[in-house]
Amino acid sequence: MIQNEGGVPKQVILRKPYVLPTLPMTRVPPSEPILSLLAKHVCDVAGFAVTVNGDCDVLAKEIKSMDPRFSVSNTTLRRFFGLVPSKSQFTLATLNTLARYVGATSFESWKAEQVSGPTRIGVSGHQDELSPAQRETSIKSFGPGEDRQAILAWIEKHRDPKSFSLTTGEFDTLRKGMVKLYERGTLDISLWYALSKYPHLRDFIVEKFPPIDYMNTFGSSMIEEYLDTCNSRPQRIFGRSVLGFGMFAVDANWPSIVEVMGKVAPINSQVHPYAISRNLGLWLAMLSEQDAEGDMLVSLRQDLIKALKEPHKIWPIWGVQTCYFQANVSEWAVLAHDEELVRESDKSISRFRKSQDLYHRNASLEAVLDLRQMWNAIFLGNRKRAQRFVKRIHWDDTRSVEGRTLGMWYHASNMILDAQRCQLHQANLGLLKTLTSYKGLERRLLALVDKCG
Repeated sequence: MIQNEGGVPKQVILRKPYVLPTLPMTRVPPSEPILSLLAKHVCDVAGFAVTVNGDCDVLAKEIKSMDPRFSVSNTTLRRFFGLVPSKSQFTLATLNTLARYVGATSFESWKAEQVSGPTRIGVSGHQDELSPAQRETSIKSFGPGEDRQAILAWIEKHRDPKSFSLTTGEFDTLRKGMVKLYERGTLDISLWYALSKYPHLRDFIVEKFPPIDYMNTFGSSMIEEYLDTCNSRPQRIFGRSVLGFGMFAVDANWPSIVEVMGKVAPINSQVHPYAISRNLGLWLAMLSEQDAEGDMLVSLRQDLIKALKEPHKIWPIWGVQTCYFQANVSEWAVLAHDEELVRESDKSISRFRKSQDLYHRNASLEAVLDLRQMWNAIFLGNRKRAQRFVKRIHWDDTRSVEGRTLGMWYHASNMILDAQRCQLHQANLGLLKTLTSYKGLERRLLALVDKCG
């Protein structure tokens, strides 16, 4: 069963401008053993070893992209990792920034955790590793470096396909770990190999957490390997549509996208609404951008409108997951500048939301639906309604594996709705485009800003 995890990220780059407080100029000698451990944790989170000056350049950009309020210069990183000789001490501001990068609130809180956490500093100043049993029981939530170990433990626990099942709590824990791993922007090869030993787990991860933000890097390889071994038509539709989206986002030409994506997917109960909506959305965008006329576009639009009006009749077994169809069709309808489909998708989302009781609502999903309906309102010229959605979206409260892509939509909308900070939102849109290489998506979003602004 294919399902997109959905949701909006907790991306600190989306917060309001923040003025740094004056920090005490506390300094720590570069030879302290604790700094060697911090350097190791930074490399673990980055997903690569810092061994040359170019690594420092990449790391400096990644640290700044995760939170522009705190940054470390390339020169400081070279000194910190011992790439250049230095007897200078490191300021508390630098150490706080590196500690925040690995998930702590400050250098002092990170250091305190090392004394009592899974990897601790002994009286000699060196690392004392806990036993496997101690480490296993210590993983209750994802702290610095623990996400990878927790997922390895999850793989070990669920390697038997006959007994594979997850509780809600286990899935939520896995989701948090995958979000943190993806946010590093690099693929942990050893972890991927460990996962690939068990096809049922690899397929589960790919289907529940498709690497939408990373299709120009490791995401394509993940999906291609998935497609090499998948054995069902719904899986092929899903994998090809994700690959097609990646090509669309980086601005590949339509013939090459169609070659990868394949034929128009049939709307039926055997294929998950998420997979169908992405396939049909790409076809809608292609036919619309090429000003195609004829039976194919007419039939496609009719099928989409019918499915938007009665999604539960088509997918009775997936119930609440039909919202992925409505949300995705809404996205592609706006990209295709199709007013009728935008109206129908907006009505369908509203009907879905009215059918959900407050107790079972998911904050991440609600934020995605708010974002889609905000864009529907913008496209349809209802600026007042769009502003209401702006106030409802708590962007910092949610994170997902689609954080950067959804962030591009968020900042593009605020270029229209938040005129006083238009340049800030445009800069953030450009930053997210740089991180994803999704110049095709950025180009189309800027065209929407020009059209609707």
